[in-house]
Amino acid sequence: MSFADIAASGWKAFWSNLLAPGTIGLFIALAVICLLLGFAFRRTMSGLQFALRAGSALLAFILIVGFLGVLGIDMNALTPAINWVLEQIHAPLYVKVA
Repeated sequence: MSFADIAASGWKAFWSNLLAPGTIGLFIALAVICLLLGFAFRRTMSGLQFALRAGSALLAFILIVGFLGVLGIDMNALTPAINWVLEQIHAPLYVKVA
């Protein structure tokens, strides 16, 4: 197996883990929490500064989850848990289990 094959399989694993339904659900939840915290703390910290910090934290989360996918740890196991939470809050969404 050549270095190019290893790099290509790692790149595919990175994006497949990053775009797994469980990861996307977790990413959306973190984005909503960061947005709400940005409005809550706008008096002590400007909203733009908090949004920049939250954005950098979300980018770090994306990189960590992607590298976990390269190592073989996927986030597809989170899908049933996300569906359970969506069912509890009666959200009109359902994440398809792969």
